[in-house]
Amino acid sequence: MAANLAGDDPMKVIGDLVAAYWARRLQAILLAKLAGVFGSATMAGNVHDITQAVAPATPNFTASTFVDAVQRLGDAKEQLTGILIHSATEASLAKQDLIATAKGSAGKTEVKTFMGKTVIVDDGCPVDAVNANYTSYVFGPSALALGNGNPVSFVPTETARDSLAGEDFLINRKTMILHPRGVRWTPGVGVPAGVSPSNAELAAGANWTRVYENKAIRMVAFVHKLQ
Repeated sequence: MAANLAGDDPMKVIGDLVAAYWARRLQAILLAKLAGVFGSATMAGNVHDITQAVAPATPNFTASTFVDAVQRLGDAKEQLTGILIHSATEASLAKQDLIATAKGSAGKTEVKTFMGKTVIVDDGCPVDAVNANYTSYVFGPSALALGNGNPVSFVPTETARDSLAGEDFLINRKTMILHPRGVRWTPGVGVPAGVSPSNAELAAGANWTRVYENKAIRMVAFVHKLQ
């Protein structure tokens, strides 16, 4: 019926949506891992939390407080080239006239920057709604590694059909490693070895341990409020 009404093949439409689906899942996995990594006690040196600041200091995200955040890496701060923020944080920075917009190399897309760093907006960034605290992530090239696997007998995509019901199925699988460089995955009780962890397990700080020195890890978590 869908094919007759839409004039298109529903399975083709679903197939076209697969890439967008995996992009969303990767974003969710990434944000869960960042929450876990920066929740680890060993990563305290890469976390800049100003939410308890009192006057004359400010707990808000401003150009000045951001400079303090990237200073966590000292003389390695120039390696930080991008920032991942919540859309509410972007709106706050825009009101402060701190977001710049430029045309991409092809002249068709717009690239947003903040103090020379590429801006990525994702409402999956952590928000403590009770205390109005937001977490933004500043990162540099190769801060995370992504590898796609192809184990023996792995079938990434296949289709099936229930002839009696007249239903077609598209099965799509992915094996990958998305890992923050310089931090070791050390799962505790309740995370079986050799089993893919859930996003909740990835977000647990107790499951991560820093192994590089702080300045060698090209990521900083900035916890702040908005003005």
